[in-house]
Amino acid sequence: MFVGSGVGINYDGGMHYDLRSIAEATTMEPNETDEALAAVRRAIVDDKRRDRDLWLRGLTVLPATSEDLYQPRGPDRLMGQVMEAIERTAGRDLSLQRSVLTRQPFVRERQRLVWSLLPGERGRRISQQLVRELQRPQGHVESCIIAL
Repeated sequence: MFVGSGVGINYDGGMHYDLRSIAEATTMEPNETDEALAAVRRAIVDDKRRDRDLWLRGLTVLPATSEDLYQPRGPDRLMGQVMEAIERTAGRDLSLQRSVLTRQPFVRERQRLVWSLLPGERGRRISQQLVRELQRPQGHVESCIIAL
């Protein structure tokens, strides 16, 4: 939840609905296939019911996926939607914050910063690059991080 608003993010990662079990169900016995499908369906229904409960409490909770983090400009797109929701529900003006989403060179550096925090080879590589850049005097990355 974002402070001072009824807006939040709920992360649904890649394994959230266990879609692999559906793919594997094609090699299972029919009753095992039914069980795998039923388990995934239960997870989806639970999420929808939770979303409804949150909405009835006056909260706006946007789902975020791993694609929102891993795809280029995904985090910016998500945060733009969060800002729009906060503006609509809390009556706040976030035009200054919105303008930062489109300003160069912040876009590229913000994306690199987010990716450096994620697991995997790309995250490790970018994290190491950022460390090397920060060790340089008056590094460009320092000014971008401060601007975040």
